[in-house]
Amino acid sequence: MRGEFNLRAGEDPEVELQDGLVDDPRLRRFPGGVGYTGSAEDSIASFLPITLHGQLDTGEQITLLNACNYGGPGHAFFGTPRYAADAAVLGEHIDIDQPINAIRFRLGQRYWLDHLDKDSTAISPDGATLSVQVSEDGNWLVYIPAAPATLRHLRTVVVSGVRALMGLVLHSSLAAEDIELRVQADQPWRRLFSDALNCSATQTDLDSLLPREVLTLEVIARWIPMNDRLDGLAAAVISPIQGALQAETLVLTSLVEGLHRRLPYQQSKFPALPKEARKAILGAAREAARAQAQVYGIDPSAVAESVQFLTDVSFRMRATQIVNEVCSVIPELKESVPDLPGQITKARNDFAHHLIVDRQKEPLELSYLRWLIVVTATPWLLRALLLLHAGIAADIIREGFLDSNRFEHARANIAQFARELGWELPSPPI
Repeated sequence: MRGEFNLRAGEDPEVELQDGLVDDPRLRRFPGGVGYTGSAEDSIASFLPITLHGQLDTGEQITLLNACNYGGPGHAFFGTPRYAADAAVLGEHIDIDQPINAIRFRLGQRYWLDHLDKDSTAISPDGATLSVQVSEDGNWLVYIPAAPATLRHLRTVVVSGVRALMGLVLHSSLAAEDIELRVQADQPWRRLFSDALNCSATQTDLDSLLPREVLTLEVIARWIPMNDRLDGLAAAVISPIQGALQAETLVLTSLVEGLHRRLPYQQSKFPALPKEARKAILGAAREAARAQAQVYGIDPSAVAESVQFLTDVSFRMRATQIVNEVCSVIPELKESVPDLPGQITKARNDFAHHLIVDRQKEPLELSYLRWLIVVTATPWLLRALLLLHAGIAADIIREGFLDSNRFEHARANIAQFARELGWELPSPPI
């Protein structure tokens, strides 16, 4: 079947076909003709993604992955199909679940990784191999998984993971990408096209938070599986939600707990006790709660459930551990806040539990100032936390933060909010 393939910078790969390729649920055939249904159910069913295999006029094979039909069903009266795909692979036909032997990629600016040694190789904790392939137009990171993996897995875990690490380090936008894949070890690299812009040498990193040289192969190889265990939460630290202050506060304070649970922190209030002992304590507390509930004629199950997290560390403990770890390196982050863990906890409880605040004691405008302190400090707090756990030296992180104009402004904003709250600020150094 003939069609027209279009590939425009910053847009999804597209193909418009001359006729319908698959059965379209919006098209109904009946004796003597056809009809078109615009029901929501049929429209959604017609939009489900498919894989398209084709051949260009040049003779090259092409694959469109996760292609969705934005056009018609293909009948003369109802419009031709127009498929936009998540990605296109030039030079080979593959399926969505095709195991991929290796992937190579560049992110942001083509020359951002030119400091890496072409002879170096790193093995990640999950057995994958990471190396550098030198090119005149910029080095490639080459990732070979321990076992062949799907393209979706490699893009989600590897490419997005490295993008998150580079975003933490460089504090720069990394939307541009060059990606190539290799299905078999003895096959050539195949270019992957998507809506991402190609990397170009014109992008700069003049306001980089840390020097690019901290992005060693060892750091990157360690980070990829760690970011996977973090469920990609680093992306939310790099690009926090922008909108209502209340929503920003809720999301950022939730990240404090989410990262603490996924990083190697102690999750029990009683770590010295064996698991069986903690279970016994919790069981005894539940039984006692049920017994008292029956005495007072209330639901025993509901009361027993209220002690479910009796042995878990509290949110306040989580916030305290994170603040202590980060501020042992960058104490300036809490210089204007008498109790940063307490402020994070209070802001979190305001929205996680929707506690009703006595506005006679704290007018709404003062609550706004408290929340502003939290949403200003927490992204920096969590960025530093992730950089430390990525294995970057503490002195380099500290130097980068103190040299950052953005961090300097964040500190000044926090100090101003604290003044408006009437908090006593430390005396400036002489």
